[in-house]
Amino acid sequence: MFKDSRFHNSRFQRQLRQARGYKRTKRNIPQGQWGSFFSQIGLGTWTARFFTLLCFLLLVYLVYVPNIFFVKNINVVGVEAEAKANLLNSVSSFLKQKLPWPQQNLILLSKENLKNHILKNNSQIMEVVSIKRDFPNSLEVGVLPRVDQLVLQTKNATYVVSNDGQVTKQLDVYASSSAPNLALLKVDEEKNLAQGQQVMSMEKVNFISIANRSFAKIVNSKSAYFEATNLQTPEITVYFENNVKLFLDLNSDVHDALSRLKLLASNLSDADFSRLFYIDLRYKNKGYLCYKGTPCVADINLLNNASSTPASE
Repeated sequence: MFKDSRFHNSRFQRQLRQARGYKRTKRNIPQGQWGSFFSQIGLGTWTARFFTLLCFLLLVYLVYVPNIFFVKNINVVGVEAEAKANLLNSVSSFLKQKLPWPQQNLILLSKENLKNHILKNNSQIMEVVSIKRDFPNSLEVGVLPRVDQLVLQTKNATYVVSNDGQVTKQLDVYASSSAPNLALLKVDEEKNLAQGQQVMSMEKVNFISIANRSFAKIVNSKSAYFEATNLQTPEITVYFENNVKLFLDLNSDVHDALSRLKLLASNLSDADFSRLFYIDLRYKNKGYLCYKGTPCVADINLLNNASSTPASE
């Protein structure tokens, strides 16, 4: 009968005896409720607990104790000196708020909350363009200011309107000296407006402002005022100091309208300007001229009739 030779091997027999006497290392079972809990979360040893506590204290230090990441330098760009001082105070007041997560800590700073705080507490700021963290402890805030852009004159009151179309204040009496370099828009309706009220779109205000700055270079005459039937209509009439009138559509591109005006004006002599009654740029890619003493003078309603046929191109 065949016998397994391994049982006669001395090395194998020695390994077999060692296996018979092997005993597993006894594991210490934590005593008590807390001991069992720490063991389950991997903190069964004092070494693990020590390093965990050290990490926790380091985290508390970084979050709550003034350190290298706490904001020390605030830079504001986009506004003038007075508005800059007010904005700096506003940002500082936000950083000092006692919140669960200190906003003075550059790592924990909430850009969205800071932006909302600035817009809520600074009426002179139209938009927060950027908030940049400059580690380890500097903060830069870029803004667009809300500035007076035009004067709005209704039948019963006069207001100053900002570049984003909000009423900034009411004027008791309008004079060009009280609002220098601002375009004057007259609206043929009664309006009682409140400060901060949105009365026009930013695009319309921007159109009027750009056009007003450009007219003198093109037609050799400043605009006296703009006029519209109401604040909703896109059609507007410009009255120049030399008695020429210009019809515009605020929904069109202002630069395109000015290019067409420049092209028309370049072909006019001084004698032509003296006979000119109106220029009509309400039609896309076209421009029309009307001279005094011609049928178009009687045919067109200067404020309300946008469908009148222009006399000459």
